Amino acid sequence: MSTCNPQLDQLRHELSSWENSARNSTESIVSTGHPALDAILPAGGLRRGSLVEWLAEVPGHGATTLALLCAQEACQAGGDLVIMDSDFPFHSDFPFHSDSQFYDGAEFYPPTLATWGIDLERLILLRPRSQQHLQWAMVQVLRSPSVGAVWGHFNQRDSHAFRRLQLAARSGDTLGLLFRPACMRREPTWADVRLLVQPLAGQQPRQVRVTLLHCRGGGSKGSVELEIDVPKSGRFRKVHVGPKK
Repeated sequence: MSTCNPQLDQLRHELSSWENSARNSTESIVSTGHPALDAILPAGGLRRGSLVEWLAEVPGHGATTLALLCAQEACQAGGDLVIMDSDFPFHSDFPFHSDSQFYDGAEFYPPTLATWGIDLERLILLRPRSQQHLQWAMVQVLRSPSVGAVWGHFNQRDSHAFRRLQLAARSGDTLGLLFRPACMRREPTWADVRLLVQPLAGQQPRQVRVTLLHCRGGGSKGSVELEIDVPKSGRFRKVHVGPKK
């Protein structure tokens, strides 16, 4: 006759929950679009419902391109892509050097994304007038189950605001792609993944080094060099990403 063992029953329940969680986590992994970059991420990609920090000295430097390609992968299932466009990308003491392929003045240049196969009818472009409006809008769109990915700058040092973004991303199962100044790399983060993007000078086509600084849940750190092919026209017609040969 079997005896009732509350501790054993609890262990069985926890094991079952863990197996279901692991199965669901595998199904929610999104490729970055770059096999070499996926390889240095413990999960083999990015998890839906998570925040990813892209650190760079100034806007551009390849981080914009790489993150948008991640957004493309996240939206393959039909989710909307939300771009939080603003003219205050970094702190005021950071010079603004926009990527000409994406910006027209201080505005994002959406037609470029059509050349990558992104459906512009599923693109939502928001232009908040202040940091307060930006934070509020990001929380709302991250919570939306119809949104696949959110792309935008977040330069606040407010831990509570950062935490709200994390909870919103989990609630909506949305991938949040946040750009922050590289000087914040030593500060605590609520992001699940923190990546540092650095240009490699004198390389043609343009090459960048992407370093994994932090990944929630552990995992070894590493870096990879990627090539980004940019035409002389200043607009992206083709993007090639791969490990340095």
